[in-house]
Amino acid sequence: MKLIIEQIQRLKSQQSRCRMTKRIFQNLFSLAIMAALLLTGCGTQSQPAVSSTYSPMRVSAESCDYGGEFKTIEAVDAYTVRFTLCSADAAFPAKLASPVLAIQDKDFLDAHHGNSESMTTTINGTGPYRVLLNIPNSKFELQASKTYWGIPPTSQFINLSFLPNASFAPALSDLNGIDATGAYFLLNHSNNIYPGANEGFNQVKLPPMKLFYLGFNDKIKPLDDINVRQAIAMLIDRTYLTQQFLGLGAEPAGQMIPDGVTGNSTALNWYDLSAKNAHDLLVKAGFDFNQVLTLAYFYNPLNEGSSNYYSANAIKNELEAAQVKVSLKGMGQDAFDKDIADGNEMMFLNDFSALYPDGAAFYHLPLVQQASLFGNPYTQLLSDLENVQSTTDSSERQVQFDVLNQAFKDQVPLVPIGFIPQWSFVSINDSGAATNGFYDDFETISNQKETLNVLMKDRSTFLWPADETDPDTFQLTRLLYDTLVTYGFGNEATLQPSLADSWTGSEDAKVWTFKLRYNVQFSNGAKLDANDVVASFAAIWDVNDSNHMGHTGDFTIFKELFGPLLNAK
Repeated sequence: MKLIIEQIQRLKSQQSRCRMTKRIFQNLFSLAIMAALLLTGCGTQSQPAVSSTYSPMRVSAESCDYGGEFKTIEAVDAYTVRFTLCSADAAFPAKLASPVLAIQDKDFLDAHHGNSESMTTTINGTGPYRVLLNIPNSKFELQASKTYWGIPPTSQFINLSFLPNASFAPALSDLNGIDATGAYFLLNHSNNIYPGANEGFNQVKLPPMKLFYLGFNDKIKPLDDINVRQAIAMLIDRTYLTQQFLGLGAEPAGQMIPDGVTGNSTALNWYDLSAKNAHDLLVKAGFDFNQVLTLAYFYNPLNEGSSNYYSANAIKNELEAAQVKVSLKGMGQDAFDKDIADGNEMMFLNDFSALYPDGAAFYHLPLVQQASLFGNPYTQLLSDLENVQSTTDSSERQVQFDVLNQAFKDQVPLVPIGFIPQWSFVSINDSGAATNGFYDDFETISNQKETLNVLMKDRSTFLWPADETDPDTFQLTRLLYDTLVTYGFGNEATLQPSLADSWTGSEDAKVWTFKLRYNVQFSNGAKLDANDVVASFAAIWDVNDSNHMGHTGDFTIFKELFGPLLNAK
């Protein structure tokens, strides 16, 4: 009896982290009923027999000198995977929810040599849906997977259609017969009228994960002086810029991390508007009021770039009202990107989207990944970021975030102006819509019919996500594949178990161990084991791996998350 109770308790612990049991348990009071549902609802969790020929895989770097985050990826046993890192990373589990880290059957990966085109022709996943039809320039339909390990999706079929012009949000005419759409940035200074309740659609706001900012290059005088950077920060009306030019639902940034994201300091706010204090700081710095500061920005009047145009002109007016002269440099995208990357611009308007919902993601880009845009390295801020990433204790980590957030405000490498959300449209006749900061939960939307009609921006060419960068592709592939962990939706928009039932991190955040679910089945009938995880990661991480092919071979997002690839030339 004791053994049975222990097994039930373990099953309860494992399954309580999946969405199915969270929904099922709300009205259950009997332990017997609970155990029965656990055993049948999310799949029996007794460990399957492991083949006597099973040989755990291991991929390792000789040293960490190659510059990336991974040291070793290994299968400890058939259902345990361990990652050993070169540097501490408390946000490591959050990164593993990226759709590019979908897990593939090793034998299938080997048979297709990791070729994205070949793996698109034949889809093999563990997700809630499978591809039923994919006819170029015609039908694209998904069907619910009969072998999905989690809660079955609400709709048996999803019929996908695509906008004729992916550069613009949908007009009412595009939404005829549509139940839900993908996510879009909605401009509030354009002449577009977006469909709302009067037109039969609810506008659903995704939590904002995109930061619009004014950047400084401290290698160019006078931006090398902290007093000048702070003074400019005091002259920028972030609320006005955000409300006027950054689109519907944009939120003024009071710090680098948005509200609701791990690491936000609730008591911290950005500099107050103060022309007097700004002038005093400029005088203290010996600022030459006759010099002209340049402000570069990407300008495209036909699309989102027009926000930059309006914002640049407003900032110019705000600074010149304080006798700071400004010259604007509107540029095409390629020229703008090259100029700021080469360090040629003293001030520039730019934006970035966090790749995962953790405060570290909002610092990694300006301090690490694109540090050259901002001039000299901010060594103290890098040290503070390292402290944030070096502890898995949530309370201590927040203490370190508070230090970093304040230090960033003091140093002012950039002025965070506003956080920009995406929006999706859902028919007012449908129920169950939910979002997180990245995607819509199409699995739970109900139109009381067998087929859900979804409108996406653009048709995905490749359906193996490892080497892709397009969010629309990820919105689709997350229905076909699973990652080790995932982000929940709505009230559960936190890190959730997926193919990994549980995970633990070492105290120094350098070793992470993931326990896999039992009896997860791929579309081809293969059962998930730890070698599938190691092989999926190795195909991206190791340039010498026989399956390192993908689409472009660049694996951009993996590098943005974890740094250089192993054995890269």
